[in-house]
Amino acid sequence: MTADLKQMWAAGSPAFGGWCSSGSAFTAEVMAVEGFDFVGLDVQHGLYGYESVLSAIRAVNTTRAASIVRVPSLDPAFAGKVLDAGAHGVIFPVVETADDAAAAVKACRYHPQGTRSFGPVRAGFLFGRDPDVLAALAVCIVMVETAQAVDKIDEIVSVEGVDAVFIGPADLAITFGMAPAAAPVPGVHADAIEAVRQRRRPGSGYFLSRRRIGAEVSGIGLHLFAHRHRHPLGGFNRSRRARSGARRGLLTRFAQLGGCPSC
Repeated sequence: MTADLKQMWAAGSPAFGGWCSSGSAFTAEVMAVEGFDFVGLDVQHGLYGYESVLSAIRAVNTTRAASIVRVPSLDPAFAGKVLDAGAHGVIFPVVETADDAAAAVKACRYHPQGTRSFGPVRAGFLFGRDPDVLAALAVCIVMVETAQAVDKIDEIVSVEGVDAVFIGPADLAITFGMAPAAAPVPGVHADAIEAVRQRRRPGSGYFLSRRRIGAEVSGIGLHLFAHRHRHPLGGFNRSRRARSGARRGLLTRFAQLGGCPSC
């Protein structure tokens, strides 16, 4: 059974994902069978186009991992196309206002709640053709990655239908006049990340790397983690036991801290 991210977040459980930008369906499949709850397929900055992300979605769909596509923009047509292809959810980049967040939600929902056009060519085989069911299944994740978005965070998270907020630390740092930073930088950058983390959403997320996994989660209060790996094929089989141990450690730390304050 595919991991139900919405159900996991509602229950107060974190979701761990692999992040794939290689453009390869096989790499995505390798990540998916490693036991991640989802695989993020990066069309925005990765090497995927529509044809290659379609192949990757199909590969991930053969596993229990949910297929989540980061689309290039707020373009509702592309979001609808990957959902019709069988993706379980969409990550929308550079969401800065409540209007942006509402546009993201509408791209995942049908009339009257949204603007998504009905045509689940592949999704219909997987999930059925009931518009209400398809809309309910689609996970809508918005990226908060600018100073303006942090200023508007209360308005963004108040938009009905936003399932999770994903923090983009590199772009966030740039908008504060800093060099791109993957980890929180003490000062305004870390404060902004903390401000997003504190908002009450079923899911709030962040990128993790194996090297920084302990430090980044020491102040855990997030529900959504995307694990980046520099060499998606070269290290996976050799490090499966290490990653399993790291995942258990994260879950233990999560429990010790009493779950997530953002639920």
